[in-house]
Amino acid sequence: MAGDWLMFDKTLPQKPEVSRIARSLAISKSDAVLGCLLVWTWADDHTTDGTVDGAAIEDVDYVARIPRFGQAMIDAGWLKADGQGLIFSNWGRWNTKSAKRRLKDARRKQDERKDPVAP
Repeated sequence: MAGDWLMFDKTLPQKPEVSRIARSLAISKSDAVLGCLLVWTWADDHTTDGTVDGAAIEDVDYVARIPRFGQAMIDAGWLKADGQGLIFSNWGRWNTKSAKRRLKDARRKQDERKDPVAP
Protein backbone atom coordinates (compact mmCIF):
# COMPACT_ATOMS: atom_id res chain seq x y z
CA MET A 1 0.00 0.00 0.00
CA ALA A 2 2.95 2.31 0.51
CA GLY A 3 4.45 1.95 -2.95
CA ASP A 4 5.60 -0.67 -5.40
CA TRP A 5 9.04 -1.32 -3.95
CA LEU A 6 10.67 -2.35 -0.68
CA MET A 7 13.91 -1.14 0.81
CA PHE A 8 16.45 -3.96 0.91
CA ASP A 9 19.20 -3.50 3.46
CA LYS A 10 22.25 -5.22 1.98
CA THR A 11 23.28 -6.24 5.50
CA LEU A 12 20.06 -8.25 5.99
CA PRO A 13 21.75 -11.64 5.45
CA GLN A 14 24.23 -10.83 8.24
CA LYS A 15 21.67 -9.67 10.80
CA PRO A 16 21.45 -11.75 13.99
CA GLU A 17 17.68 -12.03 13.53
CA VAL A 18 18.18 -13.80 10.19
CA SER A 19 20.65 -16.20 11.78
CA ARG A 20 18.19 -16.85 14.62
CA ILE A 21 15.37 -17.56 12.15
CA ALA A 22 17.57 -19.86 10.05
CA ARG A 23 18.85 -21.80 13.06
CA SER A 24 15.44 -22.19 14.67
CA LEU A 25 13.93 -23.60 11.47
CA ALA A 26 17.01 -25.54 10.30
CA ILE A 27 17.02 -23.64 6.99
CA SER A 28 19.73 -21.70 5.18
CA LYS A 29 20.21 -17.99 5.79
CA SER A 30 19.34 -17.48 2.12
CA ASP A 31 15.98 -19.17 2.66
CA ALA A 32 15.42 -17.05 5.77
CA VAL A 33 16.16 -13.84 3.83
CA LEU A 34 13.85 -14.88 0.99
CA GLY A 35 11.14 -15.76 3.49
CA CYS A 36 11.44 -12.32 5.09
CA LEU A 37 11.26 -10.57 1.73
CA LEU A 38 8.20 -12.58 0.69
CA VAL A 39 6.47 -11.78 3.98
CA TRP A 40 7.38 -8.08 3.92
CA THR A 41 6.20 -7.82 0.30
CA TRP A 42 2.88 -9.42 1.26
CA ALA A 43 2.56 -7.11 4.27
CA ASP A 44 3.34 -4.06 2.13
CA ASP A 45 0.30 -4.96 0.02
CA HIS A 46 -1.97 -5.20 3.09
CA THR A 47 -0.94 -2.42 5.47
CA THR A 48 0.12 1.19 5.57
CA ASP A 49 1.06 1.24 9.24
CA GLY A 50 2.55 -2.21 9.89
CA THR A 51 -0.62 -3.82 11.23
CA VAL A 52 -2.39 -6.49 9.18
CA ASP A 53 -5.80 -6.83 10.79
CA GLY A 54 -7.27 -10.32 10.83
CA ALA A 55 -4.02 -11.99 9.79
CA ALA A 56 -2.60 -14.94 11.69
CA ILE A 57 0.85 -16.46 12.11
CA GLU A 58 -0.21 -19.25 9.73
CA ASP A 59 -0.65 -16.64 6.99
CA VAL A 60 3.03 -15.75 7.37
CA ASP A 61 3.97 -19.44 7.11
CA TYR A 62 1.91 -19.72 3.91
CA VAL A 63 3.37 -16.58 2.34
CA ALA A 64 6.97 -17.53 3.21
CA ARG A 65 6.30 -21.13 2.15
CA ILE A 66 8.13 -22.23 5.30
CA PRO A 67 6.37 -23.94 8.22
CA ARG A 68 6.71 -22.06 11.56
CA PHE A 69 8.20 -18.99 9.84
CA GLY A 70 5.74 -16.63 11.53
CA GLN A 71 6.70 -17.85 14.98
CA ALA A 72 10.39 -17.55 14.07
CA MET A 73 9.81 -13.90 13.05
CA ILE A 74 8.06 -13.33 16.39
CA ASP A 75 10.94 -14.94 18.28
CA ALA A 76 13.38 -12.73 16.34
CA GLY A 77 11.44 -9.60 17.36
CA TRP A 78 10.30 -8.67 13.86
CA LEU A 79 6.64 -9.57 14.26
CA LYS A 80 3.95 -9.55 16.96
CA ALA A 81 0.57 -11.25 17.07
CA ASP A 82 -2.05 -9.56 19.25
CA GLY A 83 -5.11 -11.75 18.63
CA GLN A 84 -6.53 -9.09 16.28
CA GLY A 85 -3.87 -9.45 13.62
CA LEU A 86 -0.16 -9.11 13.02
CA ILE A 87 2.07 -6.15 13.80
CA PHE A 88 5.39 -5.73 11.98
CA SER A 89 8.06 -4.13 14.13
CA ASN A 90 9.65 -0.87 12.93
CA TRP A 91 7.38 -0.78 9.88
CA GLY A 92 7.39 3.00 9.70
CA ARG A 93 11.17 3.18 9.49
CA TRP A 94 11.27 1.50 6.07
CA ASN A 95 7.85 1.02 4.51
CA THR A 96 5.49 3.97 4.86
CA LYS A 97 5.04 6.37 1.97
CA SER A 98 6.99 9.06 3.80
CA ALA A 99 9.81 6.63 4.68
CA LYS A 100 10.07 5.52 1.06
CA ARG A 101 10.06 9.14 -0.08
CA ARG A 102 12.85 9.98 2.40
CA LEU A 103 14.89 6.99 1.21
CA LYS A 104 14.39 7.96 -2.44
CA ASP A 105 15.37 11.58 -1.72
CA ALA A 106 18.45 10.49 0.22
CA ARG A 107 19.50 8.16 -2.60
CA ARG A 108 18.94 10.90 -5.19
CA LYS A 109 21.03 13.40 -3.20
CA GLN A 110 23.76 10.82 -2.72
CA ASP A 111 23.83 10.18 -6.47
CA GLU A 112 23.98 13.91 -7.18
CA ARG A 113 27.03 14.26 -4.92
CA LYS A 114 28.76 11.35 -6.67
CA ASP A 115 28.17 12.55 -10.22
CA PRO A 116 27.99 16.34 -10.23
CA VAL A 117 27.01 17.76 -13.59
CA ALA A 118 29.80 19.90 -15.00
CA PRO A 119 28.68 23.35 -16.27
